[in-house]
Amino acid sequence: AGLSGVGEDLRLCWQIRNALPDRKVPLIHEDYCKALRKSGDHQQLATVLREAESIREKDGSYWLQLGEALVKTKDSGASDCLKKAIALSRNEAPEIALRAERNLRALFPDLNLDDGTLEELLKRQEELERSDLRKKYTKISSAVFLGFLIIMQFSAEWRARGMLAAAKQIETNADGISNLITAAESYERVGQLHPWTFAAGNSEIEGQRMRELIHNEVVTEKDALHRSREEARSRRQELRIRVDNTLNEADRLIDSGLPLEARLLVDRLTSEEIESLPPAVAESIPYPVVLESIPAGAKIFDENRNLLGVSPLTLTPVKGDTLEIHLEKSGCRSRVVKVTSDSAPRLFISLVRSPERTLNFSEPIVSMCLLGDMIVTTSRDGKIRLLSNDSFDVIKEISTGLEGHPAPLLLSGQESALALPLAGKPIIVMPSGKTKALGAIHPAPWTSASPTNQQGWILGDADGKVFHFDNSGSLVWTRQFSAPIEFLDHKDDGSFIVIDAMRNFTEINSAGELENRALTIPGETVSVFKNGKVLLSSGKIWTSSKTESTPIPKSTPRSSMNALYFTTDSGWVSISDHGVNECKFSIESACSPIQHSFSQEMTWVAGHDGILRLFGPNGAVLSEVDLGGTAIDLAVSKPGTLLVSLSDGRICVVKEQE
Repeated sequence: AGLSGVGEDLRLCWQIRNALPDRKVPLIHEDYCKALRKSGDHQQLATVLREAESIREKDGSYWLQLGEALVKTKDSGASDCLKKAIALSRNEAPEIALRAERNLRALFPDLNLDDGTLEELLKRQEELERSDLRKKYTKISSAVFLGFLIIMQFSAEWRARGMLAAAKQIETNADGISNLITAAESYERVGQLHPWTFAAGNSEIEGQRMRELIHNEVVTEKDALHRSREEARSRRQELRIRVDNTLNEADRLIDSGLPLEARLLVDRLTSEEIESLPPAVAESIPYPVVLESIPAGAKIFDENRNLLGVSPLTLTPVKGDTLEIHLEKSGCRSRVVKVTSDSAPRLFISLVRSPERTLNFSEPIVSMCLLGDMIVTTSRDGKIRLLSNDSFDVIKEISTGLEGHPAPLLLSGQESALALPLAGKPIIVMPSGKTKALGAIHPAPWTSASPTNQQGWILGDADGKVFHFDNSGSLVWTRQFSAPIEFLDHKDDGSFIVIDAMRNFTEINSAGELENRALTIPGETVSVFKNGKVLLSSGKIWTSSKTESTPIPKSTPRSSMNALYFTTDSGWVSISDHGVNECKFSIESACSPIQHSFSQEMTWVAGHDGILRLFGPNGAVLSEVDLGGTAIDLAVSKPGTLLVSLSDGRICVVKEQE
């Protein structure tokens, strides 16, 4: 069989072997021999093998190959080659020696090796096989151990890099020296736990950098702390000087009789300024409080009944102290108050006083009004009493209406007063004390009345009729409406407001002629204003053009000075040109309030607890009077004197304070 293309190339290479590098020749020869064996050209194989004797003569496998080739060609030199193969490889390669021995025995049975030699070769082969096996196992174990080490190293590297990343994150989020120390310890822990990793080298560098940074931060913070302490010390000294000057000035003002100005200075001291003082000095700072009694002149005692002085009096409590002060004045109830450094600079204490005078009547006085030098009163017994404005003695009693009926409605005009009973003749009371009846006995009950600008009166009855009388008692005109008259009032322009039971709102002129068509009021009427506004029981102020909200009235409104007063569930209300002003108070009012004689900003309010209180513009109680009963009505007899009628028939005379 011929050689393939590769075999031809190998033959050509073998032929020019002298021109090739020496290290390539054995490889080419080996490959060329394999190709010849594969092709079955044993003759050429033997020739090629003999040509390579000089380079492979010491190789047992060479003589084995040559012997096998000579065996194939039946050359007698095969036995010598096989013997050389046995001799050369019996120690190093016993498998070659055994193979050569098998070939030699096959050719020449009488030339086979003795049993001892064969046994020796077999043992040598086993030793070599065991040695190869040990080497193989050693290589496998080394490879496994090396792989384990690689895995462990990779795992350690992975964990170390994770710890390094965590340390960097701690450093990124660090906002103080403690966090920086934590970051440095995290870097150092990487090298301690995984010293044989690449991350450990980086962590060592980062740890050193962090320690330097921490050192710099500590030095910087120490410097900043030292500067801040110096600044704080300087600031405390500055504040101390300022506080000392303030306290000295306050003491001077107190000695000069200006305690309120001194308190203003002390109140301006900030907590920082007070903390700059030693605790003992800070606790001894006086806070002046001017104690004033209403009425003035009350004697002031301490808790041990030591007389401190007469109001107004300046007290100087310090922080943490509570002064128990007793106020006493003849004609007033004693009062105990507690004064501290947090009390108002000017403390008004209202002493509950008694009325200046109390008058007894057989029947409770329901309403009162001032007429010249007299006070006109009406009672449930149907009588009108005229009292002296100086002595409050009864000058005259006039009977009208029926006893047991509601007391006559009392109205005050420009120069007269009108007593309007439910049934009977209305009576006009003149300033001289004379009285005059209006018209004849009327068949229908009287329901309302109002004075006119022409010194006359208009009256309404339950039949829906409106009558106009002059002061002489003569009838001027009459007007019929479709329902009983509930409210009558005159406006500033001389016209009249008429409201009937069907909630019709109508305006008529002084001649009794209609000035507009009737308007329906959206609710029950409680009172009518001079400007045409209507107060409803639902808490609304109604006009023909709009509706305003107001607290719900609980009492019959009273017109006092230029305002309208009434009580509510939570206090009382005044309505004036300036708007609606509500004052809330915990004690329910017994009747509608009345304005102070001397000040439009102060109001008298009688409570169900039997105390008459004077309220200031800010809702503070300025004075208290113990009435000893529930008030029914309030009236001003003259500037500075207030009359209060009680439900038990008494009248209390109260002196107002200017």
